[in-house]
Amino acid sequence: MFNALETLTRGLEHLKAGRLAEAEGLYRQVLAREPGNADALHLLGMTSHALGRHETAVELIERAIRQAPAVAAFHNNLGTVLQAQNRHIEAIERFERALRLAPGYAEAHINLGNSLQALRRFEEALGHYR
Repeated sequence: MFNALETLTRGLEHLKAGRLAEAEGLYRQVLAREPGNADALHLLGMTSHALGRHETAVELIERAIRQAPAVAAFHNNLGTVLQAQNRHIEAIERFERALRLAPGYAEAHINLGNSLQALRRFEEALGHYR
């Protein structure tokens, strides 16, 4: 019997271990059965990012956000994908959204600081690093 949560968990283990093809296959299995599964969309997006398919990653994570707009990690991770493409202004918007949802989200503060620093907005960046 198919269990989406177990499949996602196995996929995440593969993703963390760098077995990207295996992770991708598992996330696609979930999406074949549950096309609107926000976690599968998000994780497939992160896998696509790791594979260098950045535009696909953006599209998938944006779909995940449409399914679950209040998940701060989705916004933060979309920001990291945009940041990797030097799209810092768009990334800043995503990090700020993540922080509105979860004000104490340390990773989003650091990521926001990094994008601000890339734009030479050093004083603002320092505030987020602190």
